[in-house]
Amino acid sequence: MFNIKSLMITALAWGSFATGKRHSAKQPTDPLLDGIEALGGIDRLRSVSAVTYIGNTVYRTRTLMEAYSVLGVDNMMSPAGSQNISFSYDQPHIKQRIDRFHEAGEMFLLARPGLDPFKYSLVLQGGKEGYAAVVEGTMNLFEPDAPPGGYLDGLLAAYLIYDAERMSPLLLSTIMSNKNYSTGLEDAGMGLKLPAVHDKTLDLTVLFDSDTKLPYIIRSYEDHGIYGKSTQDLLVYNYTSIDGIKFPGRFKTIYNKQHILMDYQVDRVIVNPHLDPQFFDGPRGRQAASYPARDSSYDFSEIGEWYSNYLWSGAYRGTLMNLSATTSLPGMPGVWFLNFPDGSGYQQVVVEFEKEVLVLDSPPHQSHLVLQWARETLGKAVTHVWPSHHHHDHALGLKDYVAAGAKAVVLDQAQDYYSNIPGIQFVTYSADKPITFNDSHTQATIVHLQGSAHAFDQAYAAIMPVCPTANSTVAIFEADYWNPHFANSDYFVDHVEAAELLNKLSEDRAARSSLYVPLFH
Repeated sequence: MFNIKSLMITALAWGSFATGKRHSAKQPTDPLLDGIEALGGIDRLRSVSAVTYIGNTVYRTRTLMEAYSVLGVDNMMSPAGSQNISFSYDQPHIKQRIDRFHEAGEMFLLARPGLDPFKYSLVLQGGKEGYAAVVEGTMNLFEPDAPPGGYLDGLLAAYLIYDAERMSPLLLSTIMSNKNYSTGLEDAGMGLKLPAVHDKTLDLTVLFDSDTKLPYIIRSYEDHGIYGKSTQDLLVYNYTSIDGIKFPGRFKTIYNKQHILMDYQVDRVIVNPHLDPQFFDGPRGRQAASYPARDSSYDFSEIGEWYSNYLWSGAYRGTLMNLSATTSLPGMPGVWFLNFPDGSGYQQVVVEFEKEVLVLDSPPHQSHLVLQWARETLGKAVTHVWPSHHHHDHALGLKDYVAAGAKAVVLDQAQDYYSNIPGIQFVTYSADKPITFNDSHTQATIVHLQGSAHAFDQAYAAIMPVCPTANSTVAIFEADYWNPHFANSDYFVDHVEAAELLNKLSEDRAARSSLYVPLFH
C-alpha cells in the first residue's frame, strides 16, 4: 500500500524522461523485469485472458479546457458517476469496453438544460484495422436521447486505443513483447528519482515505486497548443491481489504535475470473467474512415481534451471555397463577418484598419483559413488576434496567428496563461482599462467582463464608427456568454449570464440599439 501523503506529493511533481540506456542483459537491474515480478510474475500474467474493473463509487472528472480560472480546474464534468472497464487479450491487439454513467456537471447547462446524465458503452480494438465505437447510449452532448453513434472517426479511435494501452493491466507484458524499450531514471519531483521504462512502440513511460517495484505512474508526453511541452500522468495505486496478481484500485489522471482531471476507484476486479464473444464488437457497416489514424495537425492533447469534454466531432472540415465573407455594417466597410458553413459553426469577425488587421476570437484550425483569407482578400497580414476568453475552443488557434507574426491581445491577468506559446508578443488590457484599436473610420474596443460567470477573462468587443452619432451602428461581439439565436433559446440560454452581459453593457453605456453578434451563427 502506498503512503497517500507521499503519493500525492510525488504525483504532482514534474519530470522529463532522461534518455535511458538500451536494455541489455549486463544491467544489474531492470525496472521492467522487477515490475513484472512485483505484479505476480510473467507466468501468472500470461494466464490472464481478460480483466474487468467494477467501479461503482468514484468516477469524477474535471475540465482544464473549460475551467473558469486560468490557474486551476474548477469546473466538474462528472461530479459523481461509475464505470466498468473490461479488457480482453484473446488477440495480439488490445480490446477494451467501457460502460460509463455519470451525472452532468453544471458546465453542461447550455447543452443539457435539464442536466441529463451521460450513459453509454464504448468498445475499441487495436490493430491497423482497429476501431472505437459507441454501441449503447450516446456521447452526443446536445441530444441525450440520441441513438448510439456507432463508429468514431480514425483520429479519435487512435487516441482511445492509446489511452486503453495506458490503463491496461498487462501494459508491462506488452512492453516486454514489443522489445523496444529503454530504462532510466525519471524525476518524480521533490528531488525524487524513480526507475522508469520508456516504450518506444507505445510512446509511454512507466515510473515504478522504488520500494514495491510496482507501476506508479504511466506517463505520456504531449505538445499542447497553449501549455507547450506537457505531461499526462495516470497515477495508479492501492493495489489489490487477485490469484497472486496485483491490480491497482485507484486511478488518477494528472496533467502537468498539478491538475487532477480524473479520479476513478475500482471496487472489484474480476480476472478471466466469462464474457460474451461479441462483448467487444462494433456494429455492422464499418468504413475505412474509422480505422485508427494519426495527423500531425492534431496532437493527442487536443483530441483527448475535446473528447473528454464531449466536444470532439472529428477533424475540422471548413474550406475557403465555401467561406461566406460579408461587410454588412453601415459606414464600416472594414468589418468582415466570416462564416464557414462546413466548419464547426464558429463565426469570426475581422476588423480591417488602415494599418492593422484585428481578428476576434481564435478557434483552432479555422485560424489557418482566416490567415489565408486575410492575405488573399485584404492583401494584408493579421497583426493582432484577440481570444475572447481562455477556453480552448476559443484559444487553441492563437499559436497559429502568433506563428504568422500577429500579437496576442489578452487580459493582463491572463498573460501568464499563454506565455508558453513560442514567440508570443502581448498587447494587454485590464479590468479597469479597455483597449481600443482605430483608424480614421472605425474603432474596436475590447472590454473585460469583470465578474463573469463563464470565464475569469471573459471580454467583449464593441465596434463602431470612430466618430459615432445617435444613428450610428454599434456591433457587440462576444463568445459563449449569451446565445439568443439558439432554437428554444429561452430554455437553453443561461439567464444569469444573459443578465450579467446586459447589465455590463448598460453600465458601459452601450447603445440600446446595438447589434449583438454571437459567436455561433
